[in-house]
Amino acid sequence: MNVWHPKSLPSRSLEVMPPEGTLLRLIYTMGQLRHIMEPFFARFGLNSPQWGILRILQRAEEGGENALPQKEIGRRMLMQPPSVTALVDRLERMELVDRSASDDLRVRMVALTDAGRQQISEVLEEHPARVHALFSGLSSGELDTLHELLGKLCSHLASFGDTPEDSSHFFAKEAKVLPRAQRSSDFK
Repeated sequence: MNVWHPKSLPSRSLEVMPPEGTLLRLIYTMGQLRHIMEPFFARFGLNSPQWGILRILQRAEEGGENALPQKEIGRRMLMQPPSVTALVDRLERMELVDRSASDDLRVRMVALTDAGRQQISEVLEEHPARVHALFSGLSSGELDTLHELLGKLCSHLASFGDTPEDSSHFFAKEAKVLPRAQRSSDFK
């Protein structure tokens, strides 16, 4: 089996076989995507997570929901509530979203403003071409395969549950306790 090693990595230490090597490739690829997309979003005064929130709200509107609970935005973004709050605070200061209380005063609803919709429209004038360029190194069939495999992996990972406690049964069968002598020899 071939070992993958991009020329731009600083060390050959990432020449690791699957499945750990696959995880490292995913992490490295996400870093590359952030490196490419952050300057793009910065041109519009946004960062990637802020864009993610705007798109979630836009898609919700398209589906008939004029606002979403802040907690639901966090769930969709896989983010903790304090991080979502900070992002929504910033988007609210930028006048791209509006927050209001729902019937349940503990629930904060977030909705796009007209300025937010306009901002999305401006980004979307260039965004599809940027995304297309990102994947232009893959054939149509390869892109379909990648899409299918990532969907399959995502579904599998969702079965681990929302908390570390939910997924502990997956890792219990993987854990192996080595004799003390072997554990210490790993660090020599």
